Amino acid sequence: MTFSGQPSASLSSDLQEVVSTRLAAALAFHAARAELSRRRQIAAAALSMSSPIDRGRPASGKAASVIGEQAELIVPYLARFQPARMKASLVPLIILAFILPVSGSPRWFCYSPRR
Repeated sequence: MTFSGQPSASLSSDLQEVVSTRLAAALAFHAARAELSRRRQIAAAALSMSSPIDRGRPASGKAASVIGEQAELIVPYLARFQPARMKASLVPLIILAFILPVSGSPRWFCYSPRR
């Protein structure tokens, strides 16, 4: 709010940013949980394909620990780090795509040594 008691114009844009950020975080979290479920199914299928008397098969407690508890550790990676890395990779390219056509001369793009 401003001193006059009227809400500022940036308040609505701030609210939009908060809502869109929360929505994106929720979507990323649900996608990460779905990916975790898919990877757990793949791991369980791989374990069920081997013989119970196979010496190379991991111990059941270790397998249960990896599938049940340790697999949870990929959720923050998939929900937070991967989207941030994607944003950090794409935003400069998008900025370049918008600036390049209006930059005037492409001289900065090609290096030519002075003689």
